[in-house]
Amino acid sequence: MTSLTRAFVNPVSLGLALVIAVFGVTAWVLSLRDGRGRPGGAARALGWAAAAGWLLFVTYITVVLPSSSLGVRFSLVPLVDTVQGLVSPAAGNVLVATLGNIVLFVPLGAVVAVLAPRSRVWTPLWAGLVVSLLVELTQGFLAQKGAVAADDLISNTAGAVIGWWIVRGVDRVIVTRSTPRLPDLLAEARDHG
Repeated sequence: MTSLTRAFVNPVSLGLALVIAVFGVTAWVLSLRDGRGRPGGAARALGWAAAAGWLLFVTYITVVLPSSSLGVRFSLVPLVDTVQGLVSPAAGNVLVATLGNIVLFVPLGAVVAVLAPRSRVWTPLWAGLVVSLLVELTQGFLAQKGAVAADDLISNTAGAVIGWWIVRGVDRVIVTRSTPRLPDLLAEARDHG
């Protein structure tokens, strides 16, 4: 287990993640059972509750947990630090941080897909980019701790799009009872984006 994993895997993080998962999955199931193509009242309420819980979780992980003794570090050239870090002795931490940033934003894309089932790929992409930018600006200028990194914007945005694709793909399997192929999902995103 890397030092970064030990720092972020704690009872508060796990509890918040569990609440988000329960609300999110329940909203999703309710929206699928509704069958109208739009989430009903209970599904919408639980979807927004999942989004609020996710936002608390992101705030806790990115603003509350980072050590204030480290100060703030800016890395504004995309992918340079990640590539250098992956070939350094700290490769484990860099990999965990990159994957963590992706996974951290998967729920945002999933919530977008549940609350806006007719959304296009641009919706989670812009949502991930804007929320990630707000997180980075909060870390750098309000909290003044952590790392403000272009790589985080890329990873977080990718996570939101992946979350949206997962929900859209599973919805398609459940509703049509056919397994979508990745090329079909990509073509659909391109055609409707």
